[in-house]
Amino acid sequence: MKASYAHGTSKVPLIGQTIGERLDEVAARFPTNEALVSVFENRRFTYAEFLEEANRVARALMALGVGKGDRVGVWSANCVAWVLAQFATARIGAILVTLNPAYRLYELEFALRQSECNLLISGEGFKDIDYAPMLRELIPELSATDTRQDLHSLKFPHLRRIVFLGAARKLVRGEDCWIDSPTQLRTG
Repeated sequence: MKASYAHGTSKVPLIGQTIGERLDEVAARFPTNEALVSVFENRRFTYAEFLEEANRVARALMALGVGKGDRVGVWSANCVAWVLAQFATARIGAILVTLNPAYRLYELEFALRQSECNLLISGEGFKDIDYAPMLRELIPELSATDTRQDLHSLKFPHLRRIVFLGAARKLVRGEDCWIDSPTQLRTG
């Protein structure tokens, strides 16, 4: 079998790097340039800072058992943590599963079943949608989960962990980890 390497009509070849390798290269070349600005969160990152935070989130995800080929769902509106999760999953070879922040219960259930997410990163909500009560309804096992152990859900046998962003962690009993700020993943 011969491997293929094809791209559209362009004289510029495809970049033969992983996302992590490309970030390393750009951060080395432009460490003090702005890489990410989130006005509503009042956060700014240079490339050097962004690389450090993306690597920190990657290490935290690996500490939670996420590895190459695992599926990490992100159910949140755009925020710094979302972007960090995107680069962190790419760094460790995990598959990022983006979940529409406007999903209703039946849509979220379908997406989680189909994607077989191993870990879900959940925001607080979107517009009139409050994520924590939806997750409690969808995954009743959350109320009995030991925070030091994997989640065991009948509906979602692949789902091992849920990471709550911000204040959402206060709304669901049995959470196993959370992000208090976009760069601080905590467990227990």
